[in-house]
Amino acid sequence: MQSGINAIVRERIRNFLIPLFLQDANDDADRARQAVDAMLESYDPRTTRELRLAALAIAFSLGALDALAKSASQDATLSQVLRLRGSANALARSSEKAEAALQAERVQPGPENDMEITLPASIDPHALVEFAKAHLPLTRQQRRLAERQAEKHRRRQEQVTRQAMRTVQQPAAAAAG
Repeated sequence: MQSGINAIVRERIRNFLIPLFLQDANDDADRARQAVDAMLESYDPRTTRELRLAALAIAFSLGALDALAKSASQDATLSQVLRLRGSANALARSSEKAEAALQAERVQPGPENDMEITLPASIDPHALVEFAKAHLPLTRQQRRLAERQAEKHRRRQEQVTRQAMRTVQQPAAAAAG
């Protein structure tokens, strides 16, 4: 990693990724740190923004692989398998988006203010998916779903308003009659 990367940011990102490698490193934090450093080095980040995008790509791809591994468990119900595979698919897409953003950053660098996004507190697949939804561009399918949900909410609000108007008008009509 380049020396231009803030040491605190580098350490924060390392500490975020280390738990992903601890089990395979037999709970040896130094070995896990070496694995994290090797993964980050493979992206050759030059700025803290590139480092963050590389970390997201790593976390999302490992989360996807973890979800797929859990879905192969003999104890998993069909519902759990489907949910885990859906999470794995979303995490894989998020990893690809982070890698595409990293490539785009190298073509046309963005602002160096990397503290605008706080990394998620947890590394479980659900938390990573929620983080990706909040901080990465939506696909057309995701955008349409959000639009449908917003339209459904708007219709519910209109229905509640109409019902409230009816309840106000009924006592007034009864008092006039």
